[in-house]
Amino acid sequence: MRDVKVDLKPEDLAYVLSEGANNVNQILESILSLDSRSSPALHMKAQIANLYLHKARELERQRQPAAALQMVRYGLKVACNDLELFHLQREICEQDPSLCQTN
Repeated sequence: MRDVKVDLKPEDLAYVLSEGANNVNQILESILSLDSRSSPALHMKAQIANLYLHKARELERQRQPAAALQMVRYGLKVACNDLELFHLQREICEQDPSLCQTN
C-alpha cells in the first residue's frame, strides 16, 4: 500500500488495488472474513476508497469523465457506503447521462 500513489495510471491503480492477482482489496477481504472488525483492514479499505476518489477527481478535472466514473465504481466496490464517491458519481452522471445508462 505504501507504494500506491494517486499519480498511477487508472488501470495500474485498479490492478494493484482491485483487479490484479493478490490485489490489496482481495487481501483485506480475506482478513475481514476472519475478523470483520479488524481496524487496520477497515482503515486500509477506507484509504483505497480515498485513493479512488482522488484519482476520479483528478480525471474529472482533466475532462475524462468515463475514466473518472470507472474509478468511482472501483471505489464503491471497496467502500459501498462512501458518500463522497456517491456524490461524485451523481455529478458525473448529471454532466454526462450517457455514461450512466444501463442496457
